[in-house]
Amino acid sequence: MAGSEDSKPKPRKHLADDPAWEIEFFRGIVENSPNHVDALINLGNLYTKRGDYAKGLEVDRRLVELRPDDAIVHYNLACSMSLLGDTEGAFAELKAAIDLGYNDLDYILSDGDLESIRKDPRFSEFIDRISGQRQR
Repeated sequence: MAGSEDSKPKPRKHLADDPAWEIEFFRGIVENSPNHVDALINLGNLYTKRGDYAKGLEVDRRLVELRPDDAIVHYNLACSMSLLGDTEGAFAELKAAIDLGYNDLDYILSDGDLESIRKDPRFSEFIDRISGQRQR
């Protein structure tokens, strides 16, 4: 038994590679400083990456409260809403992001988080609107 595969030491997982550890780290920061924008951004990204879209949505809504004029924050909220099937909310936030100056058409077209709203006819209207802003 001493030479069996089961007895070999396994490599340690680095703490920074563990999303659960990262989530707890940023949650701790947010608990102590609820308006810490950078920690909230990281926490929202980690929740979404892990597939915990409802928690990501909560964080994104909080970020919109803290930074109502930030186009990226609205864009991320649109993505969270899209991932949860809230088409109306996703379009409203995508519109807000565009109105605030978000215009990365290539990213919008390739972002998997927006897949659920791409089939909606309104999506092409947004694309046309962004294209028009680029031409100015």
